Amino acid sequence: MVEDLDGKIARSDHPRMLGTGFLDICSSRVKRAFGYWDGLRGSRIMPARADIDPLQIPDLLPFVVLTEVLQEPPWLRYRLVGTRQVQMRGFDPTGKAVAGNHIGHHLPSDTVDEVLLNYWIVIGKRCPVYDYNSVLGPTG
Repeated sequence: MVEDLDGKIARSDHPRMLGTGFLDICSSRVKRAFGYWDGLRGSRIMPARADIDPLQIPDLLPFVVLTEVLQEPPWLRYRLVGTRQVQMRGFDPTGKAVAGNHIGHHLPSDTVDEVLLNYWIVIGKRCPVYDYNSVLGPTG
């Protein structure tokens, strides 16, 4: 896992926001997805997978990605990847490690490191991360 998370965040100039300040600048779709997720979690850190009802968010499903945190390498694995996310990657990473399969995996290593750092911030800081860098998949 990522060591020295605070140091990595401090050294980063990647365009990301920690916390919920992104709600002032994000799209209505992102706002709706966060509202749904936030309503399900209540006082918990995050909702359980069983809390998510696809019938309540059919318009969001193409964009949804569920990631499993593992106790050993590869550390992160895609459990569900929406169709729009698959289309942007050019392949379906469901069941595969996040490293090497996330959007932007084809970019230079410093960008890849920043994308993966977003996951570790969510896990380590237990807060939302809004990445407002336009990273497109290989298919655009």
